[in-house]
Amino acid sequence: MEKSASSPAPVRAAATVIVARDTGSEIEVLLAQRAAGLRFMANAHVFPGGALHDGDRAEALSVWSERSAHAWPGEHDPALDRALAWTALRETWEEVGVLLTTQAHADVSRIVELRRALHAGQPLAEVLARLAVPLDLSALVPLIRWITPQSEPIRFDTRFFVARAPASQELDPDGTETAAAIWCSPRRAIAESDDRTMILSPPTRRTLLEIMDVTSVVQLLERAQQRPPVTVEPIMRIEPSGQRLLVFPGDPEHPIRERLLQGPTRTKW
Repeated sequence: MEKSASSPAPVRAAATVIVARDTGSEIEVLLAQRAAGLRFMANAHVFPGGALHDGDRAEALSVWSERSAHAWPGEHDPALDRALAWTALRETWEEVGVLLTTQAHADVSRIVELRRALHAGQPLAEVLARLAVPLDLSALVPLIRWITPQSEPIRFDTRFFVARAPASQELDPDGTETAAAIWCSPRRAIAESDDRTMILSPPTRRTLLEIMDVTSVVQLLERAQQRPPVTVEPIMRIEPSGQRLLVFPGDPEHPIRERLLQGPTRTKW
């Protein structure tokens, strides 16, 4: 059946990871700059992630996971929870060359080499079998879930995880989807966004605001474990001036009256 003009675009399941490391009195998170030629969020800095692939559901992946994925509140589909955790791990490896493995001394050269097989379309289960490194799905802790506004032509239902950065792995952006990758504190990223020297996608910016007061990775993980992740679906408004405005839960113009985020209930985009 053809979609009517008033129907929202379909939503694709997706996952992303806030990879964090300690640096003195604050944390730094891994931000990937999306390539200029992409249809969605070109040039923006985001957390590494992407859409669910069929291969992320493969039963063959079970032998390469040491523990189960965390369940998301309100969800009753452990298979989807597991698949989206694999999505998060795969995308982080593909986009920035970082593999969230439980092995402290994984062979970095093999991680880089076998990422080429993922880019070539080889299923994740087959690539992990060649790498022979077990992963820990429970290392990905649910933090927040974002759903793209219904008015947008490309929409995702994205689960945001947090995870500790692995030791002895360098950032290696793929040069295709990801133009660059940096470590940056939430405070600095917000400041550069305010100065218009860094483009942050709205979910990235608001999630950074939620964790800007965190001083250590331990604190970040504890916060994620202690607070059930909320689901946020903003509403897009177009002002008479043409300015795009995002309205969040808790705003008088949003159908959900409960405030789910810190900070203002609306923002320009």
